[in-house]
This record gives sequence, C-alpha cells and structure tokens, in this order.
Amino acid sequence: MPVCVRRGRESGPFQTRLRDIGQGGLGLAVAEPIQPGETCEIQFPLLNYPESVRGKVVWCRPDADGYAAGVQFLEDHPYSHARLVVDICQVEYYRRDQRQRHGRELDHASAVQEWRERHAQTPLS
Repeated sequence: MPVCVRRGRESGPFQTRLRDIGQGGLGLAVAEPIQPGETCEIQFPLLNYPESVRGKVVWCRPDADGYAAGVQFLEDHPYSHARLVVDICQVEYYRRDQRQRHGRELDHASAVQEWRERHAQTPLS
C-alpha cells in the first residue's frame, strides 16, 4: 500500500510503500536507507486516515528492492492506531481474496474503493 513519509522537519515528504503493519509498528520499502533512531511521520493517502502516524526507525537493511525499514509507532496511548491497522489488513485480505477466488488483480486504490462500496456499514477511517 502506498504511504507518504516525512523524515524530520526540514525534509520534504516522499512516497514509498508499506511492507507490513502490526499494533507496534510497520515495515516500509524505501529506496534509500534511513537511520535507526530517526523519527518520521507517515500518512496513508488512500485511506484518508485523519492524522499522520509518528514513528521511530528501529532498523534498516538492504533488500532486493532497495532497503527495508522497521518503524515503531510513537503514540500517546496503546492501540491508538488499531483502527488503521485493522483497515489496512481488511483491504489486503480483500485484495488477496479477489485474486485467489476471482482471478482479479486489484491495485490498492481500487481495492480501497471497492471495499468501501461493499462494506459501507463499516467505513474505513
């Protein structure tokens, strides 16, 4: 899923993609390394999540597509981003289900839109 990341206050945001997400943090695919200890703000433009998510880079290492980075959530209250995690997991499950059962390969924007239309009673954030 595409995400927008801002590192520090002076640098501009850059687009990248989410590799995975859980209650404690997330994994990013990045083109250039980011330093452990560095803080960042992450936005999820497809979900219209109302706030950026603050995080601290805990590791970064080379991988086949550039670099993989692990970011720990910096939050005031435990599970404050639980809805975001659930929404992303539901969209990814929907994409996988459409691919496996119907042979449809959906991009993230299409999957979010279809998920919203089919599950209007439980709208994404």
